[in-house]
Amino acid sequence: QQPSTVDTATGVVRKVILGSTGGHGASDGFGGLSTPRNDAPFVMLTINKVTGQITVDTTTVHPDSSVTLSSAPLPPLTAAQLHLLS
Repeated sequence: QQPSTVDTATGVVRKVILGSTGGHGASDGFGGLSTPRNDAPFVMLTINKVTGQITVDTTTVHPDSSVTLSSAPLPPLTAAQLHLLS
């Protein structure tokens, strides 16, 4: 999908969807609702445009229908990198 912007209560969010997770069922054709055959991770990066802090939040749907959540910080952006976001 093409990148897009989404207005939220806390500001504008840039949405980028890179592709399928490969977790679709064998015969669902276009990725319809089905039981995943593989772990299906969905990742969200959050960048604080004031501090440069980056957080990676991952939700993974497993073939047994269980879900795991994880969150991890990344090294913050440098001042020069933050400038590119403005």
